[in-house]
Amino acid sequence: MTWPHAVDRRVVACIPHFKCKANIRQAVDSLLQQTHRNLTIVVANDGDRDPPWDELASIQDVRLVRFELKRNRGPFFATSVVLHAADAPYLLIQDADDWSDRRRVSLLLAALERDQSDLAVSAQSLYVQRGSSLHLSGVRWTEISMVPSPPDRFMVNPCLTSEYRYRAPHHGLFRSQALRDVGAYYSGFRLSYDRLLTNLMLMTGRVSHVPVPLYNRLIRVKSITHSASTSWKSEMGRREFEIGQRFYGLCFEQYLEYVAGRLSPTALLSFIRKTTQQHVKAAGRSEFHSEVQRLRALLVERQSKQ
Repeated sequence: MTWPHAVDRRVVACIPHFKCKANIRQAVDSLLQQTHRNLTIVVANDGDRDPPWDELASIQDVRLVRFELKRNRGPFFATSVVLHAADAPYLLIQDADDWSDRRRVSLLLAALERDQSDLAVSAQSLYVQRGSSLHLSGVRWTEISMVPSPPDRFMVNPCLTSEYRYRAPHHGLFRSQALRDVGAYYSGFRLSYDRLLTNLMLMTGRVSHVPVPLYNRLIRVKSITHSASTSWKSEMGRREFEIGQRFYGLCFEQYLEYVAGRLSPTALLSFIRKTTQQHVKAAGRSEFHSEVQRLRALLVERQSKQ
């Protein structure tokens, strides 16, 4: 796939918020303190009846945008709304209970530009809360392997096989158009679209890896990843995994045709978009477009006042 030359280095970051009020300020502050200053941060309250706005009330930085989604649809929906409403060429992923090293955007953007890639990811430090203190429990995604790696290792692995595996974290910096080319960030999933998405990015583009732990994850028992009702072991988690696995298998078959020279890049991207978007119901698509229009109007209004 071709990578267009860009001098526009604007980055938009999405922070979906749902029941994470105690951590939101740290997440936002960590982005406002980035060495890369050309950054817009959208905190999207994902239908939480206890929104985080009082925690952010003292922040006067014009780069912070507060947006209220009409109802809870999950972080992928919120992220895709931001992706389509903003016109920045790069999208940064940031969870509301995590925080970033102040060099994160600068180093990820440098890796994208150096490699002419579509996604840049870094190593991640994992923390657990013990009383009032945070304790480092491990560091993941420190290595990259160009051969199939053991499935129990958190190693960036661009080597695609028929196995549906988590080959790269989605907490990184995306080229926005590359995301739109594969159908963006939503496709009707609430819990586990990140696994499918990173595999699709590996099929259609290039992923850069920064071995420095620039992203800090807080392991919470009530988070989407670890809660009994929303983890990959939950009923919804298993169902979405099965859907993602089926979609991956269909797209992987077309990817092999592309590698063999029997399918054009445009045809592969078209197939991927058609396959993933079939999971989005008409009502969800209508609601999505409505939210995109609302946020886009807000962003345009703010820009006109600056």
